Amino acid sequence: MPGFQVGPETRANASRLVAAGRQIDAIKLVRDATRLSLKDAKEYVDGLLLEALARTIPPDVDEHARRLVAGGRRGEAVKTLRAGGGLGRAHAKQYVEAVRAGWDPRGGAPVPPGPAYPAGAVPPAGTGVPSLQKGRAPLSERVRAFEMAGDHASAVALVQAETGMSRDEAERFVAALD
Repeated sequence: MPGFQVGPETRANASRLVAAGRQIDAIKLVRDATRLSLKDAKEYVDGLLLEALARTIPPDVDEHARRLVAGGRRGEAVKTLRAGGGLGRAHAKQYVEAVRAGWDPRGGAPVPPGPAYPAGAVPPAGTGVPSLQKGRAPLSERVRAFEMAGDHASAVALVQAETGMSRDEAERFVAALD
């Protein structure tokens, strides 16, 4: 997936569309804001969907489902999420597959490595991300923009993606910016 950065406003708007069941509109919004391919925008929106699903699942049900997945009992995990988490079959299977792949849907959508914006582009208006001549703000300012928008998970993911830091190191980096 080519590198990209979704601004806080675009992420919030896409999340609202996903919560309203309008994934196609969310994909269009992300594509327009980032110039991503259809496949990459869909993967990003799928991550937002998983985050939304994670917020609806009671912690005890989520923990039980994770234990089942870790034990290789994916079918039972799907049933647990459907019964105790209120998910439909397709969403429960999608959630289980994400957990099986090692992604923590409660930890935020992953941000792939790469430049913040395509060459020559500038941050979308209203994102709070300052632009430079070449269309890329310093990492510290982009991280602060996510923090100001209340999106700590994306701030940490951005630091991890651009520096190769571990999650703990990235958390300390973000905290040090205050």
